[in-house]
Amino acid sequence: MKEKIRGVLGLWGFLLLVFFLVQTSQALPRRKESVAALIQRVNCDRIEEDLAHLVYKDPTKPYNNCKENLRTRYARHPDCWDSAGSFIRQQLVQALGDSNLVKVLPFRHTLDDSVMYDIVGTLKGGGDGYFICCAHYDDTGRNTPGWNWRTDPAPGADDNGSGVVSVLETARVLASSKREFPFSIKFIFFSGEELRLLGSKFYVQRAAERAENILGVINYDMIGHNNVPGLVLIANVKSQWLADLMEETNNIYDIGLTLDKRVDPVADRSDHASFWERGYDAVFGIESYPPEQTNKAYDSIDDVISSDSLDYHINFDLIARATRLQVAALAQFAAGENSLPDLAISPGDIRFSPEKDRFLVTIRNLGDAQVDSNFWVTVYDCAQDSSIVTQISRQKVSAPIPAGGYGAILEVPWHRTVQTLFRVDVDSDDVIAESNEENNRVYQTVRRVGIPIVEVSEDYVYPNPCSEGQLYFHYQLSQAAIVRIEVFNILGEKIWVKQIPRDLRFRDDIHYGANQGVNEVPWDCEDISSGLYIYKISAFGKDAEASDFTFGKFAIMR
Repeated sequence: MKEKIRGVLGLWGFLLLVFFLVQTSQALPRRKESVAALIQRVNCDRIEEDLAHLVYKDPTKPYNNCKENLRTRYARHPDCWDSAGSFIRQQLVQALGDSNLVKVLPFRHTLDDSVMYDIVGTLKGGGDGYFICCAHYDDTGRNTPGWNWRTDPAPGADDNGSGVVSVLETARVLASSKREFPFSIKFIFFSGEELRLLGSKFYVQRAAERAENILGVINYDMIGHNNVPGLVLIANVKSQWLADLMEETNNIYDIGLTLDKRVDPVADRSDHASFWERGYDAVFGIESYPPEQTNKAYDSIDDVISSDSLDYHINFDLIARATRLQVAALAQFAAGENSLPDLAISPGDIRFSPEKDRFLVTIRNLGDAQVDSNFWVTVYDCAQDSSIVTQISRQKVSAPIPAGGYGAILEVPWHRTVQTLFRVDVDSDDVIAESNEENNRVYQTVRRVGIPIVEVSEDYVYPNPCSEGQLYFHYQLSQAAIVRIEVFNILGEKIWVKQIPRDLRFRDDIHYGANQGVNEVPWDCEDISSGLYIYKISAFGKDAEASDFTFGKFAIMR
């Protein structure tokens, strides 16, 4: 069975179609006034009080930043538990109303190492799955000259007291809502993050061994030092749906955060990476990435709440907004009036399984009502220019899918040797009444693992929007390749192209554009008028099939 797609724009029509489908293939939650009211319970004063206790021995204002008044939360120091861990546990017990719902999990990295403690509070809900809101509570002062962990403080107001107080406040607000969630929520505070993610690795290993159903993880680390209400949300390919959900939650509930959403599977500098390693979906929220680019007190004893002499201040409004985002993202899953399911598939939900010689398709229910009726999922094999799409699978999903991020996984046999562009349609027959039908189709390229092909990833344009005379195309190549960069205007007309041959003489030049690893190709756009533009970056290996491409949008403003 073949379905023809024709259009006057040809390849450009395909690019535009795929681009906008990928951009809109995400959850668009309906606004619930009960959730809008709930996020107003986030208390900025209470957040500051919590943070002051974590940073200062005497937390009264004006804050005294002398070394003698600063606490240490270095994981191997006993004060990390005595001054921070015990306080966090106490606050969790008060928030959840039952000491039996809060567990302290001790661990050692080695037999002769100090004992460290993870703290886990559980808000019980329905089903066997759970979401995690987490932050690490340990700190370090290693960037302070001569710092000694045994004698010197490590106050960590931003890193990561800001994440800790956000998760604590999230626990209070969600527990106070008395809502019935279709999943449980665990509020986890990890120790040993500054020692290469020890606490989260310990937790995730136990969870994986027990085959626990972790639906998603929101990890906040350094969310309090930014002069503007901005947050970077980082996901790996498989976790994009969760970043999309948070982005749309921010818009629906007018939270007011400027979100920089990135897909960066090598951004492994916090506890979310431990979950990625075990195949769990996780999103990393941070004020700026890498953090040392903007936070001059990073990993030093100067990371305090407020210091005029250092011109360093924690932005409590930013922490409060990030907390409201976390609260709303989870609270909207609780059932209410006129509840509806929301079948969704996102970029990253199609992945190859080498063990079974097939690929797996994940369909999630991001609504607040269970899917009980049967529906169909259709998979197409697309030509690279999408002139022909061939149906290769049509499967009925019969098992119920609970609300709140639970999913169904379909297996589709695949015997192609290199890579294929797939289109997946979910419930194209409109059997299921949904709250949102804009996320029922996705295009995604799937590659057979182990085949040495060229791959383009981590692509973006900067500055974007561009008001100067030059911008850069940033991307990574899995191997040296022939590269072609094309720019189109909104009418589909090609206005610029650059072909870059594979040439090892320039292998150390990041601006050359055809080398393995990071490439940043400059473009002189001084004569280009203001507007929205589309770029396409193609890479070609030695094998004609060993090719890849990616595309995105950018703006020029004069």
